[in-house]
Amino acid sequence: MSFSEVNTVEIVKTQFKYKVSSYINVYGTLIGVQIFALALSFLGGSSFMSSNQAVALGATTYTDSLIVGFSVFWAFITSILLTTKQMRSYDYTFVSNRLTSHISNIVFLIIMSVIGAISAKLVGLLMKVIIMLTYSDPVYGALTSFPELLVGMAVAAFYLILFAALGYAIGLVAQMNKIFIFLIPSLFIASLLFDSGENGIITNILKFFIGETSLSVFFIKVLVTITLLFLLSFQALKRLEVRG
Repeated sequence: MSFSEVNTVEIVKTQFKYKVSSYINVYGTLIGVQIFALALSFLGGSSFMSSNQAVALGATTYTDSLIVGFSVFWAFITSILLTTKQMRSYDYTFVSNRLTSHISNIVFLIIMSVIGAISAKLVGLLMKVIIMLTYSDPVYGALTSFPELLVGMAVAAFYLILFAALGYAIGLVAQMNKIFIFLIPSLFIASLLFDSGENGIITNILKFFIGETSLSVFFIKVLVTITLLFLLSFQALKRLEVRG
């Protein structure tokens, strides 16, 4: 390995360590978001009731989907904030360039997303334990095997990384030209209002990922998508001034 390669690796390590220590409030926000989602999960469980003259049957279903969903939103917003001029200027406290800054951001976003996914599934597990200990009615399907928990964490991590990469790309594109700050949300809102049917763009995108039944194909789809998003992000970053 050449001296320049070693130097690049060391710069990326230094920048990554700096981000971990400087953005510690990000994890405090994550805890708050997941606790809030946990409370909503208890309040918003889906219920159904069925009865006839002899028997009445009722059930309430609780899942950790809301906790994971809020964590995905946290990753998306955090990645956008990472692209602001103030945040990008911190990188140049060190000897660095666009490439090292970009790589350290990617590493930070991936680690951040993995931590968010693991904690989301553990909070979901905590929810099941609380339900089992406090509910007097019979509880079914509350136990999760360790392999199922690991798969759930992996899927959640891929979703968080996907939306972190999307937020990072949107943030950098918006930094290139301020018009994108208004254009991108406007296009999204317009697609929800006027193209929200079964064949709508947003619906088809969601089906492309959420509707995938094969775990391996899902992982491939997400990997290809985040690779393209990070490549787009780097192209946008190269067009920005060195100090934003």
